[in-house]
Amino acid sequence: MESSPGSVAAAAPATPHLDRKRRKDARRKRKTNRLLVAIAVVFAGSWLPLNVFNIIADFDHELVLALDRSGLIFAVRTPRRIVPDVTPS
Repeated sequence: MESSPGSVAAAAPATPHLDRKRRKDARRKRKTNRLLVAIAVVFAGSWLPLNVFNIIADFDHELVLALDRSGLIFAVRTPRRIVPDVTPS
């Protein structure tokens, strides 16, 4: 029986070349996933403090005025400036 262009062929027997290729592809996918997770963690860690602070400010403006005097606003806004430096382009 001949296979048509759209049909699925049976799995090829494992050869050393195919095994090496599969291991290489699996390693590449793991590295890609690690990079994506690292980017997401850095992004969330950089923007979360500012967003939490802004939500608190929406509900309690007096607290923001008190924190402004302590320098906490600067500390909250600084991490978001790190994102462009650590994300790959």
